[in-house]
Amino acid sequence: MSFTMCPDGSYVGGNGFTMCPDGSYVGGNRFTMCPDGTYVGSHCFTMCPDGSYVGGNSFTMCPDGSYVGGNSFIMCPDGSYVGVNN
Repeated sequence: MSFTMCPDGSYVGGNGFTMCPDGSYVGGNRFTMCPDGTYVGSHCFTMCPDGSYVGGNSFTMCPDGSYVGGNSFIMCPDGSYVGVNN
């Protein structure tokens, strides 16, 4: 399980990131725009119960109430969470 800090100080899951057209960063080397205009680092996305989108086909709720893509999560140094698949 790993994460990477992006140039804007945000964290993404994995060992690399891609900058999206809106200036946000996603983990990996691909992105997809979701119906709400956000980007996820995957070729597919899933809508979570709160209306947010995550990359991939599964999601997990974190202790702060946010959702991440994957079946587990890790906490980054800034207190945010990134999703991982175990």
